[in-house]
Formats: sequence, C-alpha cells, structure tokens
Amino acid sequence: MEQIVTKIEELSGRRRLVYINGEQAFALYSTEVRRYGIAEGKALAQEDLEQLRTELLDKRAVKRAMYLLQAKDYTEKELTEKLQRDFYPQESVEGALAYVRHFGYLSDERFAQMYVQFKGQKKSRKQIELFLQKKGISRELIDQACEEYYGQNEDPELEQILVQMRRKAAGKLPLSYEEKMKLMGSFYRKGFQSDSIKKALDIVVSECEHD
Repeated sequence: MEQIVTKIEELSGRRRLVYINGEQAFALYSTEVRRYGIAEGKALAQEDLEQLRTELLDKRAVKRAMYLLQAKDYTEKELTEKLQRDFYPQESVEGALAYVRHFGYLSDERFAQMYVQFKGQKKSRKQIELFLQKKGISRELIDQACEEYYGQNEDPELEQILVQMRRKAAGKLPLSYEEKMKLMGSFYRKGFQSDSIKKALDIVVSECEHD
C-alpha cells in the first residue's frame, strides 16, 4: 500500500504531527520534517519510514519512557497510553516498553506489590483491587500481591476498621441501633468484609461497656 503524507499539523512551535493515508502516524520537529523530505502529498517508501522509525523514533521513545519513569512508577498500561499520547508509532511504543521492562524499570508485579503494602493499612482489599484493575494490572498479579500481603497479616482489615471506627464513634457512645447500622454501612460501602466490620463493632461496643 502506498504511504502518502496527507497532512502535517502543527502541535507546538517546533513539533509537527504527520498523517499518513489520513491517519496520525508520528510527531517530528520541523527541522526533522525538512531533513527527511516529508511534505503533504508526497509518497513515502516503506523502507524510508522504517529507517525514520529505527533511526529516530524508537530511540526517542526509549528516552521518553526512561524520563517518565524517573519521576514516578507507571504500569504498562499507563506508560503505553502516555507514549501513544506523544504520538509515537506502536512499534516504537512496544520497543520502549520491552527495553524498560528488560532492565527492570517497569514492572506491573512490583507496582502491585508496593501499592498493596503501602495502602493495605488504609484501604479495603476491594478498593485496592479496583484501583489496580483501573491501572491495567492483570487479575493474576493483583491476586498474587493481595494474597502475599493478606496472607502475612492475620486480619489487616479488622485493624483498619477499628482505628477508623473508634475515631468515628468517639463522643457518641453508647451507640443506638440506628447509629450502629449507619456506622457499619459506611464501611460496607468502602468494600470492607462484613465479618471484619461486625467484629470491629463488637470490640468498640465492648470497650465502651468496660470503660
């Protein structure tokens, strides 16, 4: 199929977005557009496009990925979307991901483990799982990270609920039936396990009775 430059769109003062056969293809600086002889209406040979990608875009995508990962951790989905928004070709995106993955700069497994360890004392397991799913982490890696964390802790959710429940119930004890239901409901909506919620409430009520 013939590769025709159908449009060159200005992105910023120096960057240009090149369209091939009516579709967004890649972004270059204006000096690079001239250097590679790219112009609207011009046909480009496939080998010339491959040369442009391997000489310039692949390397630039790797550098961009490394720069982004220096500032914060990304999941593979997030980094992919970030590079795509910068108009790198899919081949360049995949090459950059393979590079940073190979050298350990990108790891969905590590991302999931670190997030669960950091948020395990603050959020319910359900909240953690939903967050990681939105980040594009696979179900297998989410389950693995959660089982590793929750398997090492006897009942981490109970401790979380107790801390929050004591704070919410402070100054309101003893609680009426309606207040107990409202308090329990606030934890149900956050995704905490019902057994842990009931245990925590029993502990809080018992502490009140023995004060």
